[in-house]
Amino acid sequence: MKDNFQNFMVDLLKVEGGFVNDPDDRGGATNRGITFRTYEAYYKEQHGVSSSEADHINMSGPEAHKIYKHYYWNKVHADLLPSGVDVLIADMAVNSGVSAASKCLQRAVNAEQDGVIGPKTLAKVEAFGANVLIHKIFLLRREAYFNIAAIRNNIKFYKGWINRLNHMYDIAHTLVYGG
Repeated sequence: MKDNFQNFMVDLLKVEGGFVNDPDDRGGATNRGITFRTYEAYYKEQHGVSSSEADHINMSGPEAHKIYKHYYWNKVHADLLPSGVDVLIADMAVNSGVSAASKCLQRAVNAEQDGVIGPKTLAKVEAFGANVLIHKIFLLRREAYFNIAAIRNNIKFYKGWINRLNHMYDIAHTLVYGG
């Protein structure tokens, strides 16, 4: 839903920390949850040159908002999703990638899982109630985290992923049912 982005950012930045470079994290170095690779794409688009690690570490709040809006929120068409669903899918895009989040939504609505949310997926989303979808997405994300936790050293991230999911589910639930 169009009006939810600013509140989403407040909640997202509560679960994303500052600069982290855990050798077991396949995403590599992140700052405010934004990988260096994503930051570099943004920086090159904005400035026409490559970024440095220092640029990534010193990323400003407004830059983070622009990146989240352009590379995640807009890519999953969150403005077109029902309130609550938008938050869960955009958060999954940040945490697991746009394609994985799109496929999760498509699986939840029984659409073709091509990883791109388009008119067919959006039409199927409209046929579901937001309350049903947020619960289905919650369960699918839990299943995905469980499966990913079994790979390499990912088990150490599992509790954090589940805490994050529970937090975002509570927010989505509040958006659907009220406080």
